[in-house]
Amino acid sequence: MLGSVLVAYLAFEFKVRYDIAQHYLQGRFSPVVYSEPFDNEKWDAVGGKYLNLFNVRTSEELQRPGLNLGHFNRNRDITLWFFDPDQNLKKEVNFHINNMGFLSRKDYAIARKGPEYRIAIIGDSVTGSTTMDHPWVDRVEDLLNAERELVRQIGKPFKVFNIGHPGGGFPHFELNYRVQAKPFEPDLVIVNYIESDFPRRLQPLKRPGAEPIGGTVEYRVGPDDSEVAKLMVMCEGPPVNLTNGTCRQFFGFYMPGSLATDRARVQKLKTTIAHDYIGKQLWTSFYPYGAMKVLGYPVTLDNYRNPEVFHMDIMDETEMVDQAGRHLHEILADHPNVLFTLHPLYSDIFPKRDDYKRTSLLVERNPDIKVVIMRDRLPIDRGEQEVYRWYNLPVDGHMSDYGGEIYAEAMASLIRERLLQAQKESGRHS
Repeated sequence: MLGSVLVAYLAFEFKVRYDIAQHYLQGRFSPVVYSEPFDNEKWDAVGGKYLNLFNVRTSEELQRPGLNLGHFNRNRDITLWFFDPDQNLKKEVNFHINNMGFLSRKDYAIARKGPEYRIAIIGDSVTGSTTMDHPWVDRVEDLLNAERELVRQIGKPFKVFNIGHPGGGFPHFELNYRVQAKPFEPDLVIVNYIESDFPRRLQPLKRPGAEPIGGTVEYRVGPDDSEVAKLMVMCEGPPVNLTNGTCRQFFGFYMPGSLATDRARVQKLKTTIAHDYIGKQLWTSFYPYGAMKVLGYPVTLDNYRNPEVFHMDIMDETEMVDQAGRHLHEILADHPNVLFTLHPLYSDIFPKRDDYKRTSLLVERNPDIKVVIMRDRLPIDRGEQEVYRWYNLPVDGHMSDYGGEIYAEAMASLIRERLLQAQKESGRHS
């Protein structure tokens, strides 16, 4: 009896894996392609560790020419292409990384060239966005400086720093503040977050000794250097290649535009990767794909955020809220002027308004943490079709350039109100 059950399960497991293999070998995936690598995090092969970009810089280091304080390779123009499964171009984005490694079209400097009211905005990929041509954070600076009466009342022009980066969560925000925002000596710090940031942690992996490592695997489709594609992968530890069973990919690439727009070669490339991945991982893995599928878990080969495959340490709601509170309190304790804003996604507004349960719990448990719900300050009464245009839907859920304009206006209005209120209260107490 037991033997028959085992044989039946193995047959089912084989069928599930066979179906996965056939699906991937069709090569019908929607790749995301960047024109070149832009993340400056590197694996130190000699030291055997992941280089830590969250080390606080000394005063001497902050004064060095060519300082790369941000998370990205400085002075870069990067193109991002979104394709459908048949390699039809759905959207193109051209973003810029400035002189200090931040997602901004404006250059930054540690030293003030004159009087400035400095604002540092910290956040994840909706703040440090690679999916819009013109960062909404830059627009906030332009809008504030365009208000001559506000500049006159404050007594100095505005300088706004974009400290956002993709993948950030509350533990990152505290480090972003200490390492990347604080050197600019901001007069106001804004933490702009989304509800999805609550589960994110610095060390997400619970397997002993695991350390998440990002990297690329090269695939050559021709003899020329312009015919090399780099597949992005995330692993629980080195080496970064597909023979490492802890490495996951999501059909994100770095490749030149001439290759990215060549449908036939990209289709061949995706099929080659699928063969490689299936042979080195699907058929050699002890992961119970069949059982996990029955239980409702994702069994895709291209989801590097799959907690079951990737040994991720998932927090419950209480732990998430407590973690957020701890790190926000660290910022509050170090800076006298901090503003917290909750940035809405499209799904937070339509078809039904999100109740923001985690933020409600955060505020309830931490009375000194005041959060501005930015959804309430946006013109959502214009209707669902209008709000849809604020995002890169259906290809991507981040804000579009048009949405960035709307959000920048709301953020600039909020900053204006806060500054004038503070000035009014200061006059009252003087």
